[in-house]
Amino acid sequence: GGGEEFGEVQDDFGADENEELDFSDLPEEALPSAGDGVVLDLPPDTAGAPAKPVAREGGEAKPAGSGKLRWALGAAALLALLIGGGYALKFTSLGAFGIYSLEGFLPASGDDAEVQGKIAEAERRAAADTYSGVRSGLRVLGEARAEASLNRLLMARSIVHEALYQVRFGPNARSEARESALLQKLAQRSNDAPGMSLALAASALRRGELRLAERQVQLALREDPRDPYGHLVAGELALAKEDANAATEAFAQAGRAGARAAWGTARAQLMAGEASLAAQAIEATLDESPGHAGARVASAAAARDAGRMERALRLAREAAGAAEVEGQGHIRASPTERARALTLVGEILMERGRRMAAGRAFEAAVDADPFAFRALLGLGNVLLIERRFTDALARFESAASAMAEAPPPREGEPPNAVRVGLGQVEALLDLEQVQRGSRMAADLAEVHPREPSVALWNGRALEALAKPEEAMAEYQRCVTLDAGGFDGYLAQAMLHFGNEDLEAAGTILAEARENVRMTARVHRQLGELELRRGNLGAAERELREAVRLDGNDPVARFALGQVRRRQGALDEAGALFDALAEADPSYPGLALERGRLFEAQGQAERAVQEYTRAAQQSPDDFDLLLRLGGAQLAAGNLEAAEETLRRVQEERPESAEAEYFMGRVAYARGENTTALTRLARAVSLDPRVGEYHLYLAKALLEKGEIGRSRAEVEQALELDDSLAEGYLLRGTIRLRLGRRTPAIDDFKRCLELRPGDGRAQVGMGEAYEELQDRERAIAAFQRAVELDGTQGEWWYRLGSVLLDAGRPGDAVTALAKATEIGDGVEAGDAPALPTWVFDAHRIRGDALRLAGRRADARGHYQRYLELAPDSALDREAVEARLERL
Repeated sequence: GGGEEFGEVQDDFGADENEELDFSDLPEEALPSAGDGVVLDLPPDTAGAPAKPVAREGGEAKPAGSGKLRWALGAAALLALLIGGGYALKFTSLGAFGIYSLEGFLPASGDDAEVQGKIAEAERRAAADTYSGVRSGLRVLGEARAEASLNRLLMARSIVHEALYQVRFGPNARSEARESALLQKLAQRSNDAPGMSLALAASALRRGELRLAERQVQLALREDPRDPYGHLVAGELALAKEDANAATEAFAQAGRAGARAAWGTARAQLMAGEASLAAQAIEATLDESPGHAGARVASAAAARDAGRMERALRLAREAAGAAEVEGQGHIRASPTERARALTLVGEILMERGRRMAAGRAFEAAVDADPFAFRALLGLGNVLLIERRFTDALARFESAASAMAEAPPPREGEPPNAVRVGLGQVEALLDLEQVQRGSRMAADLAEVHPREPSVALWNGRALEALAKPEEAMAEYQRCVTLDAGGFDGYLAQAMLHFGNEDLEAAGTILAEARENVRMTARVHRQLGELELRRGNLGAAERELREAVRLDGNDPVARFALGQVRRRQGALDEAGALFDALAEADPSYPGLALERGRLFEAQGQAERAVQEYTRAAQQSPDDFDLLLRLGGAQLAAGNLEAAEETLRRVQEERPESAEAEYFMGRVAYARGENTTALTRLARAVSLDPRVGEYHLYLAKALLEKGEIGRSRAEVEQALELDDSLAEGYLLRGTIRLRLGRRTPAIDDFKRCLELRPGDGRAQVGMGEAYEELQDRERAIAAFQRAVELDGTQGEWWYRLGSVLLDAGRPGDAVTALAKATEIGDGVEAGDAPALPTWVFDAHRIRGDALRLAGRRADARGHYQRYLELAPDSALDREAVEARLERL
């Protein structure tokens, strides 16, 4: 179904899949060397007599008739020629001293009947019009020339086949050398050979000398109007002249040539735009020749245009040799046909969202044909998506070089020059070569003033040049040129959003909804826009609709995964990312998002592994290094995080995100002053990111500046209402300020976004405890320790409220867990111990005392006095209880 690797397609054929015909095993006379002085254009009266027949006895070629008599006559004739002024004969078709006059009597002239049989065999093999079939026919002719190297009919017909081979399948140096050698050999004989006009016509056609080819093919058809190869050459000539009607008529006359004629008719009808007639001719070609790669590519293209993607992909893969044809095995296409088939495979896979497989198909196409225009263009677009901008620019430049021989664009596509030029502009802008990119965009706008995509990218280039008014004018022109398109509206809205003119942006989007057909792509673009603005509910609605309309769109599924992650639906987000990873493991940004997901799930080490793997593949991807540094920070690897982030800051000293992560490193180390400085700078560099304000608020709260901390966390949640940590912090601040009910609301919202956050459960427990709602407090603390049983303080809080609720037995159980964990805490100086570590022994002593376990209670009171500082408020009370016990 399209997920195959295309880098290994060649293995299906064997090592010689695209090997040139090899005549190295043939005698030297079968391949005369090419030389100068080839005569191509001769008057119509130069046709010579047919070569003399040759009889064979015992497998060895001999002149027909009486051998002794013929040799005697030949010798006599030669002597007469020499005596009678042989020197003058060099000006005739007999050559100097008549050296060609005896060729018909020599064994190397072969037997005409056998030669004609070999030609018929070659044309039978070539009738399938497949790469392997035509090459097989050429081999038959080469073997025939090894036995009859002086047969002029054979040489002339061989020229026709060599030339048509190159016209049909593309330039071939070795075939051209054979053609030139044969032409010279016949030129030395004044082109005195049967079928020479057709040979000269085919050769001229191959070289692109169309007027000469036309004169010669007319002569050839007058000489033998029934020869199908004369009509084949006439048909190929008409195609070269873009005369579809003449081509159709010529190929109809060549009907006896089998699939060669049928495929010629198909190409003529495609040129004429007669889709139904072309389809009939394509099917006729495949009926004649099921292994015909060109017809399969054409049939695949027609299926694609009709929306029959499975059929299109199957036919294209068969034509490329990546899948077997029933009853035919693997097709061995020419390099050019293989490149076309692989390009079509790549384009279909791109449309189905399989970018990585599409990239492999385009690369294989370029390997087969380095000048495959559409493959170069497709590969450039894949590289843009992968953010490999330098490589993408190189592919677009190669496509520009190949554009002269490129096929016309599909219906609805911009001109080839526009597609190449805009690819270059996009790559240049991403490479921050703004001046060069803007000049190219302006040049395209001047040459193609009616192309909406050119206006759009010229606007983006102007925006990059900090010319917003001129950019807006180009975006408006884009809308005028393509009123039904969404891109111009979106670009205007984004520019308004950038200027914080939300009302104008909203007006533009409302106008777009009225005038634009709401396709999957439009819903996806709107969803991405709402995601960037932090409107997660609206983003989810748009993206779900995009996925419903087009389930193969990876961009929509990826963005929906981002939304669901930020909404706290981690399982659904993980499922979306997993499905995308299965289809395209290296989808840009996927490693970052999966790492964020692992962080949200508390699996920081997995996040580090994910980012490290991705960073090994892209060591210069500084966005990825930023996220790696953040994951290392979350995993507690502060040294590694700092080292990674310093690399980023060396390259990007003004990176707000790098500054933010460095601030968090300092905060984790307890270096609060440094943390405040770095986090404040991150906010100043980019005040639109909620997380920056959030961690600045945490650092401020740590310093005791509760008012500033509250202001920053409010700003954070205004910018991004999906920040679970923000609701946790705001709930903590509200609880400190005595606003218990709003604090509970914040803790609940935190748990909606991040259900596994035990800290929010503890916060709710504290709030309910202060509200004297002990049952809800107990439930909250119990849920917290269920989520994370390693937190001794949470067990301490649970035990404390259980004791207050009159449940000393349950309290003893919880406090036993608290003191067990507390005993593992490094004591150091007693005053540095967290209060709960020693206080848990006090409360456990109280619970045991109330439960009647006086001896156990004494032990924990004594432990409390060992750990608690002298200034502890409960020290005197514990000493009194211990004395009473």
